[in-house]
Amino acid sequence: YLTWLANPAHPAKRGDYYVKRFVLPALALLLAAGVVSTTSATAVAATVPAAPHRSSTTDTTPPGPVTALTMSGNALRTISLRWTNPADADLAHVMIRRAVGSQPPLSASDGTVVALLGKRTTTFTDRHLSPGTTYSYAVYAFDRSRNQSTPATITARTLTTDDRTGIKGALTDQAGHPISGAWAEVRVAGSGDWAGQATTAADGSYRVTNLQPGSYTVCFEATSQTTGPSPTGYLNDCYRQQPYGYGDTGTPVTVVAGKMTAGITDYLPVAGAIAGRITDPSGGGIGNVEVYVANPQPPYYNTYSVNSAADGSYTLAGLPAGSYQICFDAYSATGPNSAGYLSECYDNQPQYGGGGTPIPVSLGQTTAGIDAVLDLGGAVTGTVTDPAGNPVQGVFTTLIPDTGNSGSTDEQGHYTITGAAPGVYTVCFDGTYAGWGIAPYGYTSDCFDGRASFELSAGQTVTGQDTTLQLAGAIGGSVSGTDGPLAGVWVNVFDSTGAQVNGTSTDENGNWQLPGFRPGQYTVCYDPTYTSGGYRRGCYDGQPDGYTTGTPVTVTGGQLTTVDDTLQLGAGIAGTVTDSAGTPLSGVQVSARSVSGGTGWYYATTGSDGSYRIGGVDPDSYAVCFDASYAQGPAAGGYTSECYDNQPTQETADPVVVGDSGTVTVDAQLAAGSAVTGTVTDQNGAAVLGEAVTATSLSTGQSSYASTGIDGSYLIPGLAAGDYTVCFQSYASSITPPTGYVDQCWQDQQVPYGGTPVQVGTASVTSGIDATLRVGGEVIGTVTDGGGAAVPDVSVTAQGSDGTWYDAYGYTDSAGHYTLLGLPAVPLAVCFQPPYGYASQCYRNAPDAGSATPVTPTSGAITTGIDAVLQPAN
Repeated sequence: YLTWLANPAHPAKRGDYYVKRFVLPALALLLAAGVVSTTSATAVAATVPAAPHRSSTTDTTPPGPVTALTMSGNALRTISLRWTNPADADLAHVMIRRAVGSQPPLSASDGTVVALLGKRTTTFTDRHLSPGTTYSYAVYAFDRSRNQSTPATITARTLTTDDRTGIKGALTDQAGHPISGAWAEVRVAGSGDWAGQATTAADGSYRVTNLQPGSYTVCFEATSQTTGPSPTGYLNDCYRQQPYGYGDTGTPVTVVAGKMTAGITDYLPVAGAIAGRITDPSGGGIGNVEVYVANPQPPYYNTYSVNSAADGSYTLAGLPAGSYQICFDAYSATGPNSAGYLSECYDNQPQYGGGGTPIPVSLGQTTAGIDAVLDLGGAVTGTVTDPAGNPVQGVFTTLIPDTGNSGSTDEQGHYTITGAAPGVYTVCFDGTYAGWGIAPYGYTSDCFDGRASFELSAGQTVTGQDTTLQLAGAIGGSVSGTDGPLAGVWVNVFDSTGAQVNGTSTDENGNWQLPGFRPGQYTVCYDPTYTSGGYRRGCYDGQPDGYTTGTPVTVTGGQLTTVDDTLQLGAGIAGTVTDSAGTPLSGVQVSARSVSGGTGWYYATTGSDGSYRIGGVDPDSYAVCFDASYAQGPAAGGYTSECYDNQPTQETADPVVVGDSGTVTVDAQLAAGSAVTGTVTDQNGAAVLGEAVTATSLSTGQSSYASTGIDGSYLIPGLAAGDYTVCFQSYASSITPPTGYVDQCWQDQQVPYGGTPVQVGTASVTSGIDATLRVGGEVIGTVTDGGGAAVPDVSVTAQGSDGTWYDAYGYTDSAGHYTLLGLPAVPLAVCFQPPYGYASQCYRNAPDAGSATPVTPTSGAITTGIDAVLQPAN
């Protein structure tokens, strides 16, 4: 090209002027850029007449470098640069070289020339790049004598996504009608991590942008704002009608940088609904009552709720087909009764007593007439002032016994507690964090200081429950070690009876402060267990650890008592835990407990190299034990726990003597254990999550535990060889059926504790120890005294006719209600053990279980009315 351009015969370039004016400067720049070689340049120069001699002085001074080089913008395939050119008078050009990666091109042979720009140009956009890629640039300045500056460099990266990268589609019902107001949720395929979300528009369309390129799943969730033709709402699902869940569900969708993956369209199936009206005993509607499902449904146990309208009507839509128990929470209810209402479950069952009467729901249909008449609650009002008669704002007020009802004082010091069940109460006032400014450390709490109780009736408002709170004091200070302030030291404050009053931890400067103390004397103690440095526990003024030790600290109302302390270094216990082959075991929990009657008890966990260290140990003799429940190592059956030195229990452990200083080495070599594993399902074959599984040795009586995972499987490792009973215990929780499962042992469906022994070999895994759980029955009732008042905190148990105690028990709440779940369908004696002041009895006023009227639960059903009226103790 240059040979052609330099040809004197070329009609557009006649004479030497064009060659000297255009060709030679361009050739020089291209040589500097490495675009042409000296060989080709010599061939061109041979055709170019020599320039006349102008000066014997050659300019060899390079121009200054460009400055303020920055990235002014980037996108998927472009990077824009901005800079300031040097002020040299003979500045001619700017050249930009580019390399892939974080190393800029720093010579004429590095990278690629991407631009030769004029001296007035200070911006450049590099195009046609790859998304999500790092590029480095070197920018050079050239003068007219072809001198080159030092490079200015910068590293930048193109974007991996933008608003043109994502997923779009539409959501309809099965007839093709748009569904608006639903959430389109995008999750990372494989992990289920949330990646983006959009709400469907009036035409059902949605668009989720700025996604990283990759594979995703799309799920659709109906919300309270979702609208469509169905009056019963819609069921959630994932793309292509996959089950809805919070993990990795749905058909994967691929997203490419710079493109919208279109056509991700789906429909939501029609759901079922429950409707009714909530009123007071006179028929007046009650608004703002939360109606919620008490037994969430599988597979992911969604929560369904709605608030009643002002007239008390409600529709709880979006329910899958099934049987539900719903409850009515009146905490924020609005209605004719200013004293509030009592919460309950359908039909007239206690709110926390197991959920109430089941309600069938079918898809596309509304189960109507599920009404509730809420009992009138009572209210308590009063005023809180300080010693000068000023109102105190922000005092938290609760009822004792605790009913869950509470209030808080306003600017005038007034409070109101509504919706309390009839009963005898006192009011507890907590002013710890109230009145800042006037009371810099809050006010003292007033709960049990001889306050007179009062009786609250349905629909009644008890007024005048006032109190005057005293100014509280505060305790604070700093904790240091030999090297300065100690962060993370736990500070415990005890009163004169030894009861812990409050606690906190030191900040990064070793400082701490706690408000809200009554005037009086306290003990301050320090626990540096979770700090580094190996400091001993202790109490204020260098006293040994223990809430009865330490120099008393005096607190005065409205003042801060400052206590500073320096902790002393202690001794240490350290070592390494391995298996029989010398392989380090991580996750072993190491404990050291005093065997001389002292209070010392210390912990540590082995790291990846099997080592551990316990610091800050007081001089004493200790039993050092190694709990392998969570040990990580090559043995499939885990490892057996032991104490030093190769002893089975803490009581038989060889004592480890620790002095004032130094570190005692205590190693352990754990034997490979055995494991028991299996799967727990219900009678329909569905996995049971959260079932407690216990393996109990028939020779030692020691038990090991595990819990079933989401697939119903469990593993109990670290067992010694021998015979075990393996039992399955279901706890009353949201993951069990409403009436619970019946406890059982392996291969024995009747006896809660016992069953066929499981033979466990040495260093082996015994599999197939499965269980199929039966749905239990539920028993509920109310316990009152002779005057009809509720009796709380009564222990209620169930006993079989053969004397077997079933692990299904409960306590009465503030309204006297109780619930027993997971009972077998056999005759049972239900017995009541009150806390004090009343005589124990069994159902129908029997003195013991043998003479009690039997109660036979029904599987999957609720047996109501198993009440008791307690008599005074003799």
